[in-house]
Amino acid sequence: MVGGEFESIDMATPIVSDRTTRGIRAGATAFFLEDESTPYELDGQPPQYVWGYRVLIVNNGDEPVQLTGRRWMIIDGEGKRQEI
Repeated sequence: MVGGEFESIDMATPIVSDRTTRGIRAGATAFFLEDESTPYELDGQPPQYVWGYRVLIVNNGDEPVQLTGRRWMIIDGEGKRQEI
């Protein structure tokens, strides 16, 4: 906290992930949820930064396809990986 107000933290949007495999395009981008985040210690809890994700899946191929499963690999700023 600086002068009774919280410091502004620059949370730039990461570069979009975009890949096409066998005609199926999958892209994702993250966005910072400032209103959901607590970028300072609160009640003894460490700061928490909350992100949302937009995912786009497009069939650019000639054949119909069906999504039968999914998994997300989240990598934080320290390189820690979490599969959800």
